[in-house]
Amino acid sequence: MQHLPRWLVCRLTEGEKMHRFQFIRFLVCFCALVSLLPLAPASSTAAPSEISLLQPATNAAAPAVPKPVNTSLVSRLRTVAINPDVLDIRTIDSIQLNLFENAQYRASRVRSQMGAGGYQLWTGRISGAENGSVVIVVKNRQVSASIVLDSAMYQVRPVGQGHVVRQIRKDALGGIESVPSAVSQSESRVIQLVNQERIIEGLRPLNYNDKLYDSARSHSRDMATANYYSHDSRNGRKFHERIFASGYPISKCGENIALGFSSPEEVFECWMNSPDHRVNIMNAEFTDIGVGYASDNSTRRELWTQDFGAGKKSDASQGMKLAGRVSTGG
Repeated sequence: MQHLPRWLVCRLTEGEKMHRFQFIRFLVCFCALVSLLPLAPASSTAAPSEISLLQPATNAAAPAVPKPVNTSLVSRLRTVAINPDVLDIRTIDSIQLNLFENAQYRASRVRSQMGAGGYQLWTGRISGAENGSVVIVVKNRQVSASIVLDSAMYQVRPVGQGHVVRQIRKDALGGIESVPSAVSQSESRVIQLVNQERIIEGLRPLNYNDKLYDSARSHSRDMATANYYSHDSRNGRKFHERIFASGYPISKCGENIALGFSSPEEVFECWMNSPDHRVNIMNAEFTDIGVGYASDNSTRRELWTQDFGAGKKSDASQGMKLAGRVSTGG
């Protein structure tokens, strides 16, 4: 106060002095805060709205060794490294699908969700392609995806410690066995996807079997209506006991189940992302398949069951091999 004129100091009351002190303190704090604002990174917690599915080749990890595939169906393939940002895709609005140098697409999100068992599901549409679609499933740093356009089809598959992208000749995927009209379109589509995958990998397709179908559908319906999720039925019967009770003469059998997926493409990509479920789908010893889907409007639960078998004419209770996978989802 000694720098102010004496007459001004004398006219200030104690209350006025306090108010001026508080104003000066506020002004100093405000200026200090403003000076710090440029130091805060913009959108430091915001998730990116668009990412690329794959990393550039220069940043790729050690490439995986591609598995043998049917070269009459797979026109080309390459090893790739997944962009780490893809491992959490639930809030991503757009994904750049940099599959091959001349196969670059952009997909816009239709929906995404966290499924049972920790699976992340992302479905989208391909920009500029009327019927273009993409389904991506992520879990445990593994990615499975299918990209379908009118003129082309692509897959991303885990192989060893890495991933491969392969282009499929859609015009050569014919010859998938038809199923009876009693089988729903969704159930039939899963069988078709299974057989396409097996043919691509050089395996024989599976035959539809009505007894495996009855076993699979009844189990899905029971899980949906009774609100449970297990390979074991409510009465304690194991999956192979259900299959045998249906009248199927098994020498080997397997089962996949899934919860919470709305379309055949979604549930299939989930199964392909899981090593245990993929073993059943790609088992060379299996010859037959049945797929059952059920939903319950009151619980909004969607249940899927795949039953696999290798039949024989003799007593199926002797020397039976089991390939069931006790899954927690997907």
